[in-house]
Amino acid sequence: MRRSSFFGLFALFALLVLLPACTEPENSFEIQFAGSPDRTWIGPQFYANRMLDWELRDGRLLSKEGRAAKPMRTVHLLTRYLNEEEGSLNMSVVTGAVNDPDMADDSTWTGFLIGAGGEGTDYRISSLVHHWPAPGGGLIVGVDGSGAIMVRDNENPDAKRGARRDFTSDDWPLVPSIEAVGRVSDMTKFGIRVMATPSESGYSMVVETTDAQGDEVISHAVYTDLDPKYFTGNIALVSHRSPSSAGAGYWFDNWALAGSKVEKDDSRGLGPVIGVQYTLSEGTLKMTAQMGPLGDDDSKVADLQIQQNGSWDTIASGELDTNGFTIGLRVDDWPYEEDVPFRVMYSLWEGTQPVTHYYDGTIHSTVEGEEFILAALNCHHISGGDGTWTHNHFWWPHADVAEAVAYHEADMYFFAGDQIYEGGLAGIVRGPADTAILDYLYHWNRFLWAFGDLTRHRPTVTIPDDHDVYHGNVWGAGGKAATGPYRPASDNGGYIEPPEFVNAVHRTQTSHLPDPYDPTPILQDISVYYTNMEFGGVSFGIVADRMFKSAPRTLLEDAQVRNGWPSVRDWDAAKDGDHPDAILLGDRQHEFLDDWAKDWGTQTWMKVFLSATLFSNVATIPEEEMNGSIIPGLPIPPAGQIVEGYKKAMDMDSNAWPQTGRNRVIDVMRRARAFHIAGDQHLGSTVRYGKDDFQDAGYGFVVPSIANIWPRRWFPPEVSPTRDPNASWYTGDHLDGFGNHMTVLAAANPVNSGREPSALYDRTPGYGIIKMNRTTRDVELTAWPRWEDPSDPNARPYKDWPISFNQEAGDGRAPVSILAVLEYPEGQAPAIEVVHAATGAHVYSYRPNGVSYSVPVYDASKNYVLKVTSSDGNTKEYQMPAGAYPLTDPIRIPDSQ
Repeated sequence: MRRSSFFGLFALFALLVLLPACTEPENSFEIQFAGSPDRTWIGPQFYANRMLDWELRDGRLLSKEGRAAKPMRTVHLLTRYLNEEEGSLNMSVVTGAVNDPDMADDSTWTGFLIGAGGEGTDYRISSLVHHWPAPGGGLIVGVDGSGAIMVRDNENPDAKRGARRDFTSDDWPLVPSIEAVGRVSDMTKFGIRVMATPSESGYSMVVETTDAQGDEVISHAVYTDLDPKYFTGNIALVSHRSPSSAGAGYWFDNWALAGSKVEKDDSRGLGPVIGVQYTLSEGTLKMTAQMGPLGDDDSKVADLQIQQNGSWDTIASGELDTNGFTIGLRVDDWPYEEDVPFRVMYSLWEGTQPVTHYYDGTIHSTVEGEEFILAALNCHHISGGDGTWTHNHFWWPHADVAEAVAYHEADMYFFAGDQIYEGGLAGIVRGPADTAILDYLYHWNRFLWAFGDLTRHRPTVTIPDDHDVYHGNVWGAGGKAATGPYRPASDNGGYIEPPEFVNAVHRTQTSHLPDPYDPTPILQDISVYYTNMEFGGVSFGIVADRMFKSAPRTLLEDAQVRNGWPSVRDWDAAKDGDHPDAILLGDRQHEFLDDWAKDWGTQTWMKVFLSATLFSNVATIPEEEMNGSIIPGLPIPPAGQIVEGYKKAMDMDSNAWPQTGRNRVIDVMRRARAFHIAGDQHLGSTVRYGKDDFQDAGYGFVVPSIANIWPRRWFPPEVSPTRDPNASWYTGDHLDGFGNHMTVLAAANPVNSGREPSALYDRTPGYGIIKMNRTTRDVELTAWPRWEDPSDPNARPYKDWPISFNQEAGDGRAPVSILAVLEYPEGQAPAIEVVHAATGAHVYSYRPNGVSYSVPVYDASKNYVLKVTSSDGNTKEYQMPAGAYPLTDPIRIPDSQ
């Protein structure tokens, strides 16, 4: 059919003639993929769902995925969107089947998605729209496998939702046309053009197909009275299933759009640097730039530049590691003591030419003032509501959390694990390894998209937990493969995914950390990351909780452990749960921690222990249950009500097990006067650890989750007689389910928040803020609810917070004597170390404040050696035999004082 016959229709001519006058050229968009290098990542203007389903190949954008179980693959255009004003839209693309089509029916289609999301929905949520229809999903406009123009509703409120396999074409209802003429006969290459303009009763739209050059119209269809909501929001390309038994979907090229509805916002682009993380420790800056999955012909080098005296200078370069697509950047002997602007420079091939891109941020070089502020977050679930493409279902991108955390002006961030959930949004891909890594990056890049504006401006410690490596629970067992007779496979101990996958996770999340204490890989050549970080006078001990931990099922036969829980009802973990062969952190990490506890350098004034989870099991389940699988569906009691009918959990995924290993960690933290920050449990809590008795050790703080669907709770079967009468009923001294001593000071149990979405807020999400005072050595721990605006003077943390204590409370034992009194000038406090004279065993190390310090001991029958290291690095040793201390005269530092 020739164009002249089509435009003989006067009404349509009147519609189309308006379009050129409404065009805003500066907002228009056009791209040709010809000449682009082959690669998975499409470019900074686009977001693909899923990333692994699309690629640039042979100068075209194509969907590799066409299986029926993976419908509605989309590529969203990030840098253009449809605004909320009335206006026109003119859009076109050339498309076709990747393989020769052999299924000519309406079960497959190619074309556009128009108006995804819209007013009130974060464009990043709208950029996820694919796979299923739901409110917020927009309008599908294209051509089906039979060659017919079709328009389908992607907002069907009655359709199935979620990443299911069983969708049919009926789940996307057809929108009737008032006229449809012609059909595409050759599905291998043709054009689609869409022209829309407002009318009195909504929008009118003409859709036509053309030859590849756009010169000849093949078919057309006319639609009227379309709801204006379909013309506000995101625009995307759609490849729905495959027209070929070969399995791939459709390809695209020459995508163009214009019109007064089109709005431009280049700030929405993502990449080629997706995000950065960095640390600054002992004069060494390490930064990891996360790249999109680049191709063989793309540049492998990025440069780190800093701004000094108005100019940008390159100070480091790094090369691409394709196992995770990161570029490491390193500067030894960092000389700056002030905040320094930086940018990562990378030249990306776009079409036939390179385009230079910059990703900027700030190197926060020092901590000013008396207070060091650490912000801690964990457990980044993206959704869990009603399945709509709205904020009611998608809690990501967590803009409220990022903004609230930024308000506190923290000096450093800690992400304690579960930065991704392997099943989130689109299901799990476990292999082959390279495809599974792309699937992981699809999740991980969303994390950076949400929190990258934090990590680009502050040092950040990030450590992976079980879900990051695609486990529900992981007992790493020194790196072995999780093979054996048990199901789930994790019960065998080790890693389910292949080592290259685990290493990609480690590289993307931890390669910016200071160099490992001992970089020797574990089994399967899996990398390690346990290390210390020295920043702002605070020394952080960073460990991998799960990497060396034994699997309980292989050791505790009588308990018949399943996924970390005993399945024998009368088995008692407090009596029978420990095992002489059970490993928690392992000897390698304890060698590191022993050195870390002793080493206070010349500047350290505080030590903080960072890991994924707590060394107590602050959790309960209903008495009749045997594991935690019931937790997501449990009712939420009224706030403040004493809840009966619960028992203490015996969850061996927690670091309450094994008990001997747990107590070994409590001891080393106590010897360092360190307190502990962790995540994992989804139940914000603060405890004081007990080793041999209640409150004889330091503090542990589990920060609330960013968002979760597994709301643990602490409803102990007894009310502690030692609790503060002004605190919640569940606080006070308790033995956990493994018989470990702990004093619960606060717990953010699930609540009926009265806020929507309730599936998010009732599970008590939020974050933690930790403040450390350099002079007083006081520490304040605060668990903040996600719904609170901390800038509001009336904002309040979760009940029973903040929790405050002094650094010396890191050792809860009562001193029975002192060795000596040290005296020293203000600001020149020495580091002290006390060891047993007979064995050399470490008792504790510390750097006091003030101008004098009485050196305590906890057993006056022992002989000790007191080591005193002055601020100039000189060390003197004093023999302290039992009966000879305390010394009558003070030890003055330096001697000449």
